[in-house]
Amino acid sequence: MNYISVNKTDDFEFHDAYFKYIGVENNDLVVSASFLNIHKSAEQNPFNEDTQIKEAKITFKGLRMVSFKGSVKYEQDESGAWKPAEEPVVLESKEAEETFLQELNHGITVYDFGIYEDGLYYVDGFGEDPYFTAFFNCDTIIVEWDEYLKKAWYELHKQYKYKITVATPDGDINTDLHIIRHDEDVYYQGKLEKAPVVTAGVKYNGKEIWGRGKDCLWVDAIADLQKKLPDDVTLKCCLTCRFGNMCPYGNKEGEVFCTKDLQISSKNDMCDLFSEEKERETEKRSRNYTDCCADFCPQSEDYYTYNDYLYQLNK
Repeated sequence: MNYISVNKTDDFEFHDAYFKYIGVENNDLVVSASFLNIHKSAEQNPFNEDTQIKEAKITFKGLRMVSFKGSVKYEQDESGAWKPAEEPVVLESKEAEETFLQELNHGITVYDFGIYEDGLYYVDGFGEDPYFTAFFNCDTIIVEWDEYLKKAWYELHKQYKYKITVATPDGDINTDLHIIRHDEDVYYQGKLEKAPVVTAGVKYNGKEIWGRGKDCLWVDAIADLQKKLPDDVTLKCCLTCRFGNMCPYGNKEGEVFCTKDLQISSKNDMCDLFSEEKERETEKRSRNYTDCCADFCPQSEDYYTYNDYLYQLNK
């Protein structure tokens, strides 16, 4: 196989992976793993985000089962609290191994997989038993795979929450700005929308108001949100401020740079600001979109701002 990882289980995100039995030979258990993700920090991940492996083979060399604890029924007591209605059945050694292999034959969805400080491994899973925990010792764990499939599911659908100031006829209020970014096709009101899809929403007067866009920097979605708000209600933040400029060499989502003490009249002025000699200065100017200070001034056609917000607002 093209990739092989030995005893580096921390490199992987096992939650929601699907294990299926392949075979056992000389106490070595082999399973296939679908929906397995590798962290972006892992040496063998060439991408800048957690990435789903197309199909992996995992070998547990020298596996020795310790115990298998199955699920139990719960019931409510007089106070309404949920408590186990029975003691869990804990199988050990050979019985534990047979039951665990039976679950793998069926196929299990992994809730959690890891290792305790004493070297004991555990798998929390869902199979024929709706919730079980298997404990075992193992000499070596080898993960092998040939190719990557796509970004991890949690990278494809990300959510962000920030506090934002909203100017209203009754004064400024603070509310939550909710950003949802989909890098995978999604259905909206019964229709398939091609990725990327970005939504930006706030709650105002007891209602949730949402804007939609496709820009990976979220600017068009936030501008669309402003269009959906009442005419006398405005988003008051660094993104909508005339001093909130973006980096001309490539911006990252959620970041602008404050230039309230400078005269910015062209893109070249921003290029000069981001020259190597002024790198420390630009770091000090970094702001989040939703930051706001007493010097806030709304963007207008009368002032140059290297920022797409006003353009998107006027489309």
